[in-house]
Amino acid sequence: MPGRATAHLVSLSLSVGVGGSVWLYERLYGRLVNREDLIALLAEDSAVNKKCRKAVGLGASFDIWDGLVPASRLARIYRVREVLIRKRGTPTLGFAAAVKALHALDEQPLRLGQVSQFDPPYHFQLFLAADATSVIACIGVDLRNLQRRI
Repeated sequence: MPGRATAHLVSLSLSVGVGGSVWLYERLYGRLVNREDLIALLAEDSAVNKKCRKAVGLGASFDIWDGLVPASRLARIYRVREVLIRKRGTPTLGFAAAVKALHALDEQPLRLGQVSQFDPPYHFQLFLAADATSVIACIGVDLRNLQRRI
């Protein structure tokens, strides 16, 4: 289908280049994940999923990485990050719920992904099931505040 962004799970980097042309890098193994699949995986009706789903639908770049990480390790990392980002006053969506969900999964292996929206600048961190058939949690971070500090 012309214009349909498709990539493999292992390493997808989709970004809009000069003049709106799309550059796509894909590696030829792993479960196929395309834009429509990712939108469907963000079906939960939470505020962060709605915002991420909209960003993906409007063409935000996204990456879903190969490799698995135990949920307990991610819970510890993101608990600390939540404290630090809250101290900075950076607006977020879904942070506490994501940390709680990660903690509840104990040693279950998860796959990471991200969605990057450029206007306005917003980052979504995705935590997916190991087989990439569901989004376990999503964190949204408004980057406008961070850009002003640089």
